Amino acid sequence: MGFCLNEPQVGGEILEGEVIVIDFVSGAYYSLTGAGAVAYVALVAGGTERAATNEITRRYDAAPDRVVADVRGLLDDMLADGLLREHAQPGLDDVANEVAEALGKPPEVLGDYETPTLARYTDMQQLLLLDPVHEVGDGGWPTIPDA
Repeated sequence: MGFCLNEPQVGGEILEGEVIVIDFVSGAYYSLTGAGAVAYVALVAGGTERAATNEITRRYDAAPDRVVADVRGLLDDMLADGLLREHAQPGLDDVANEVAEALGKPPEVLGDYETPTLARYTDMQQLLLLDPVHEVGDGGWPTIPDA
């Protein structure tokens, strides 16, 4: 089974290897780094849980059984918080190119493995709900309709 970002309720960006995900409904935002960023990118690229596990084990020196359990836990957290959803298409088992392109690191780059965690923040919740993030066209914002 494949997964995707739960758009339009949720938006995500990758900034210098860190994934930032914002839930526009709750106002919470999330951060994933290291192996968590790799798993996120693999999953939102349409990858399966196995694809996310494979991408982490390509990049980190970690026991495969541990990575499988860690990815399952991270995926459960992201699904529970409504950041990801299953999609109708079968999932991809190989998303190596997508992960390397998004993170700017080839699979040969190994780092110290740390259990991927979904860091949740609510300190800007009121501001995000008060002034929602919006698309801005060439005319800027706000766009005032012609009378």
